[in-house]
Amino acid sequence: MFNLFNLMIMAILLIIDFLISLLVPALPFGIVTAIYLLLLLIPFLSATLRRMHDAGKRGWQLIILPIPVIGIIWLIDLILSDGEPYRNIYGPELKEF
Repeated sequence: MFNLFNLMIMAILLIIDFLISLLVPALPFGIVTAIYLLLLLIPFLSATLRRMHDAGKRGWQLIILPIPVIGIIWLIDLILSDGEPYRNIYGPELKEF
């Protein structure tokens, strides 16, 4: 749900950037979107780390994210995969019904 809401907010901010013409030449988005991304960096890393723990993976694997193609594919696989169906070293499964 976190990523879904962020995607919706990013779409709205990108539209605002294009309507107001606050585009930055070196970036594919504008100033408003850049500020939002900076504010969202820590919550994104926190939610991703929690998702990794649900899947039974260690947090150090976030180092893979900056790798251009492999990092994105890995992140999509991580987000779409189910968590472990039993208690792991990070705690019980938090799947909502």
